Amino acid sequence: MPNSRFCPHCRRAVPEHTPNGVCPSCGSVIGPGEDTDRAEETPLAGEADFRLGPADPNATATLAARTLRQETSVAPRTLTPPDIPNHTHLEFLGRGGMGVVFRAIQRPTDREVAVKVMLSFTADSPSHARFLNEIRALAKLKHNGIVPIYEAGECDLGPYFTMEFVDGRTAAQHLRAGTIGPTEAARIVADAAEGVHAAHLQGIIHRDIKPSNILLDREGRVKVTDFGLAKHVGGADMTEQGVVVGTPSYMSPEQADADPDKVTKLADVYCLGSTLFHLATGHAPHRQQTPMATLMQKAQDPTPPPRKFCPTLCPILEAIIVKSMARAPGDRYETAAVLADDLRRWGRGEPTLARPLTRGQKVCRYLRRHRVALTVLLLLPFLASGVAIAKREADPKRQLARALLRGEKVVLVDGKGLRVPASWDANEGKLTNDILGDGTVGFETQLESLLRLVDDPMTDNYRIEAELRHCSIAGAGDSFVGLYFGLDETTAGDGTPVTRLFTIRYSDFWKSNEINSPLVAAAHRLQVKDVWLLREGGWYEWYTSYPSAGDPRALAFQPKSDSVYRNVWRKLALDVSPGGVRVTWKLDEQSPPQVMDLPVSVLDQALLDPNMRRKTAGGVDIRPRPWSPRRPIGVLAHAAAVTIRNVELTPAPMN
Repeated sequence: MPNSRFCPHCRRAVPEHTPNGVCPSCGSVIGPGEDTDRAEETPLAGEADFRLGPADPNATATLAARTLRQETSVAPRTLTPPDIPNHTHLEFLGRGGMGVVFRAIQRPTDREVAVKVMLSFTADSPSHARFLNEIRALAKLKHNGIVPIYEAGECDLGPYFTMEFVDGRTAAQHLRAGTIGPTEAARIVADAAEGVHAAHLQGIIHRDIKPSNILLDREGRVKVTDFGLAKHVGGADMTEQGVVVGTPSYMSPEQADADPDKVTKLADVYCLGSTLFHLATGHAPHRQQTPMATLMQKAQDPTPPPRKFCPTLCPILEAIIVKSMARAPGDRYETAAVLADDLRRWGRGEPTLARPLTRGQKVCRYLRRHRVALTVLLLLPFLASGVAIAKREADPKRQLARALLRGEKVVLVDGKGLRVPASWDANEGKLTNDILGDGTVGFETQLESLLRLVDDPMTDNYRIEAELRHCSIAGAGDSFVGLYFGLDETTAGDGTPVTRLFTIRYSDFWKSNEINSPLVAAAHRLQVKDVWLLREGGWYEWYTSYPSAGDPRALAFQPKSDSVYRNVWRKLALDVSPGGVRVTWKLDEQSPPQVMDLPVSVLDQALLDPNMRRKTAGGVDIRPRPWSPRRPIGVLAHAAAVTIRNVELTPAPMN
């Protein structure tokens, strides 16, 4: 991939045919002495000064929710040197965040100076206020490590001030040229730290220390420059809440939090550590494709170890960098001067305050840094267990079982639908609420289908009541509906799965001209059947002899006519106990109840009689268990459409 050229001001690509001229993106004049920064990857557009817009009070206080903007003015595409009294031979040097810099000769001293002029301003603009802020800051500072100011005033292009001309290059330019190693990086930052400490003593916090703001003259003397973003401790701060001021790659976490009240001199200690990181390893500690991405990385990710980028870096120098860049301000060096002293001790081979972390300290730091994730990890089994318990407790079947154990009446089906989870024991039917258009739940089947409502009544004594309506014939042959109980799953002698159950069934659909036939007489009685369901062989049934179609104890009813008796709600109740089953039958609301008893002797006779439990084809012995009331209960239909309502189960002893 070919190298790219970038404007040193806006950091956007500059076409090859514009080596020294005007940047087509931002309009900045690129002077003959300015490097257009060749790099293998797109550099972060964060070498300029950036702010985040004031946070929306209704928005979440995260960096991702804020809007990034660059606080720069646009230089004109053609630039005439300013007319400044007593200054001649003005030569363009470069452009900063708020203005342009010229080299000039001051008369009558013939002193070489640098002139910084602010362009495109209004008297009440933030940029103008920051420009004046820089003038006031420099005027207070007298130190060999800080570029001094000589004078300030107004010229034809705007406000200006003159300062010492440093004949040399920035640390960033030396870094790109490959002339800085770890030892030289430590010396540069130590000298810069002493200058910064002098500013701190005057109540000034720089807030934007980085390689491009550190100058080295031809003798290697270090000068800190560009105090445009400086904060005056105890004075009025121009920074608004929610505004990030500084360069994302180097600023401290408290600057990135956009709370100016948290920014102290320890923020500059962090910036010095970030600068040392970059100069010693050749890689910025936090650097992404955009300033916002860099701020997000700084907020979310820990600072990578310097030796990740420079494996040969001295572990003690790495420890100094790590201490300077501690996320918590209290863990950093107390002052910039202490940092400078530690760097000089390292350079002389003397013991330092910062020491490489032991394995135990690394573990403790890792645990502290990831304490939230580790806490969640430790609590995860308990949380998972709690979720599982809550889910289990919310299971409708468990709620049904608990209600039955408490002796409470449970509604299984109400007037509109199922109130409990249902399942099919045989031949799944079509469950619907629209059989007759009144919204009552029911199902249709052309086979014999069993809809289970209760797995276990949880007691040996209970009463189940239901209202059933035989709505239509859904297939050829017999058609009937009813309830089933005592369902038991067992096996035949050859291992064939077998389902054994009792049914209480009736039918409303026979032709009126056949009422006196034996078939009709049987059909219009409530009949008891025990049923054999062999899963691999279809249905095999044996009809009990109690009550037979002609037995006077059978519950008989006579349909009046097709139009009167069809689609009528029938009421059926079963009182179940270990001693047997009592069936109560009501043809309609006006009819008196009829009762039929099925003692346990009759039920066990049907279950255990060898002649009754032999499969008709093959003679395989089936092995059912004796009668038990604690078995599934449900609704059945054969070649029919049935609707159901008001199905209730009440635990109670039989009298």
